[in-house]
Amino acid sequence: MHQIKNLLSFLLIFILTITITGCSKRPIISPGKIVPPENYDIAISGEWIIQKYYPIGSSPVKNKDIKDKIGKVLYIDKYKLELLDKICNSPNFKIKTVDSTSYLASNYSITPSALGIEKPEIQVITVSNKDTYFTSFIKLSENSLITTLDDSFFLLTRKSDKIEYRKSTTFNDKSKFSNFPKNLDSGLLLGLKSYVPGFTLSYDNKSQTIPRPIYRTIWINFDNPGIKNIYEIPHFIYARKTGFWYITTKDVSTTDYKKYKLYTYPLTKSKNLKLVETSIKSGIINKGQSYYIEDISFVGDDYISLGLKEGSLNKDNSLSTKNLLKVNPIDTFNSNKDYSLSISKLLGEQGIKSLKQGASAYINSLNFNERNKLNPTPCDKFFGIVRKNGKWILKGRLQYFNNFWSESPLINFSDFDIPIIPPKELIGYDLLFPNWNIIKKKVPNALDAYSSPDKNFVVVLTNSKILIYDIINGNLSNVPLKTVNLKNNEEVIMSQWSTGSYVKTWDDQMRKLIK
Repeated sequence: MHQIKNLLSFLLIFILTITITGCSKRPIISPGKIVPPENYDIAISGEWIIQKYYPIGSSPVKNKDIKDKIGKVLYIDKYKLELLDKICNSPNFKIKTVDSTSYLASNYSITPSALGIEKPEIQVITVSNKDTYFTSFIKLSENSLITTLDDSFFLLTRKSDKIEYRKSTTFNDKSKFSNFPKNLDSGLLLGLKSYVPGFTLSYDNKSQTIPRPIYRTIWINFDNPGIKNIYEIPHFIYARKTGFWYITTKDVSTTDYKKYKLYTYPLTKSKNLKLVETSIKSGIINKGQSYYIEDISFVGDDYISLGLKEGSLNKDNSLSTKNLLKVNPIDTFNSNKDYSLSISKLLGEQGIKSLKQGASAYINSLNFNERNKLNPTPCDKFFGIVRKNGKWILKGRLQYFNNFWSESPLINFSDFDIPIIPPKELIGYDLLFPNWNIIKKKVPNALDAYSSPDKNFVVVLTNSKILIYDIINGNLSNVPLKTVNLKNNEEVIMSQWSTGSYVKTWDDQMRKLIK
């Protein structure tokens, strides 16, 4: 009997071990989470045949163009992609699982049924080169993909998981794909934020103005050895892997609820671009009324970081406020639902660990009285992306306990640095050359800086100007090449670089948007 019990115990432990081991080998990929592309490029490597055209949109491709593509072979490899006449060397692969309806509606203004997709979620594989978008694939199965060629959708079926190398194609020559070449054409898109009066509050015999943010974009086209042109666009424009998008603020207020809401849309590809903008006037918050303002701190290819400012002027003349930090996926940004991400969902267990470490270090740096005013436990959804000393960093937020304020009811929180380096998949290209200390030595009043991928130029921001320098022997030139004036307290919330042949594409698009 004793031996039977021992045998049963052994079998139970053995079964549990197998179960746990089996689960650990299958990580769950959730929507919005950044997933390292560990060999995922290999999973779609091979030769793919263009099998079918999806007729979508009001301007279909000419029949001859379609027929010319059907049956052609596309080549995908971890070192190179050949999609007909378009080639991408040294590709970077990124995979994400997304809601099929939201993704296709936001990026292409189509429904899943238009592509014959019935699944509620799809896997999207994005291919880029040095932070420049090349293409995307929707993975239907191991042997079928959907991609776009010349803005049209095509079904691909796998011909082979191996590539028969041609004399004109060298897929495995890694030496060609090392670093950015010197004197590479580049362009910088800077998203800028400043403030204007939003609402006026009157409480406790005081009058206070709640500012609201306004946005614009600066495009700098570098043409070695100088600057070709600089454009100011009176809208917030940013680049995604699917094309250019813009952000607009809409007044969606009701009688008792004053609300400024942000929305983002893809730019149309027509020659006469029309951006939906609404005029917004400052308002007054009376007793019994509430307000809501969204304030962007960062925009990337897939995510927007913003602060939410809410408040109510109660009938007893007291003021109640709420100030939150959020990171939202762009694909669901316009939804009325809250799709904001937790730091653990975005960055895994290391993200939540770093959030707690940052909060603890900040709390311990305060004196006893200040420490007791703050709730020491950070919420894993209260974090954001901000700029500091030429780098994008993560910030966490702690809330004051009720009836404790740092200065006024409008500031009922305190922020702290999260000790983790944001991944490239989240913030994009963010290397600074020369380093911050060298830049500060040359420009003592520098607040921020951005350097070109080829290390030939650096863009420095002070509190009133954008100074553009060329880099000579690892240092800033004595005199800036160009100076651009900034608005009062204007700051950068988006920086995106284009390189090589993409610079002209970006430049042409920005030229259309100049007022």
